[in-house]
Amino acid sequence: MNPYLRLFALQVMFFLFPFTGAEVETFLRAENISAMVGSSVTLKCHLLRSDTTITQVSWNFCNQVYIAFQISDTEGIVLQDFSERVTLAKDYGITISQLNRNDSGNYCCIYNTFPHGSFTGKIFLQVLSKDPRTQDYYVWVGSGLGILLVVAAVGAGGFYYKKKTSKIFYSNSGPKTSGANPPNMASPALMTSSDETSEYFNVVLYHM
Repeated sequence: MNPYLRLFALQVMFFLFPFTGAEVETFLRAENISAMVGSSVTLKCHLLRSDTTITQVSWNFCNQVYIAFQISDTEGIVLQDFSERVTLAKDYGITISQLNRNDSGNYCCIYNTFPHGSFTGKIFLQVLSKDPRTQDYYVWVGSGLGILLVVAAVGAGGFYYKKKTSKIFYSNSGPKTSGANPPNMASPALMTSSDETSEYFNVVLYHM
């Protein structure tokens, strides 16, 4: 059967199906779900009534924009606008692949049954961005902390060495209490050498 004719038939069945009961969400169990960007997720609603026959299940964005129609657990059609990333799943579910942030929102499943009419369930899908703190992130953070520790250790070592050498310098350049000549006084050896030089020049001048 031509897929477009099948889609037309499904839509006709959906809009012309005699709804004998009011829409009651309590007979459907639908749970909100979260998934990561780039992953796949399967949305399902579970009909809690066993005394009714499912004639059709449709999925939309809780508005008039429909995604898929199913007339049985194994037979149905996904509208062409969504066929690249949406496929039918077991138990009247749909699977959305390659999720992106724009896929977040409400999804409604509408169960048409006989003889109890229509039941609607709502699922909120939240698509989460991937955690930026990947393995590379932790590697970079660890490397940065390691570099900071090395810099801190080198800085502390340099400060300690500078402080130590400063103490040695001031210790060697300070006044000594023993074995030192009085300030501003020449050494006796230097004085003797100076006197001998003076006498030598006196003798030379005398002979001249």
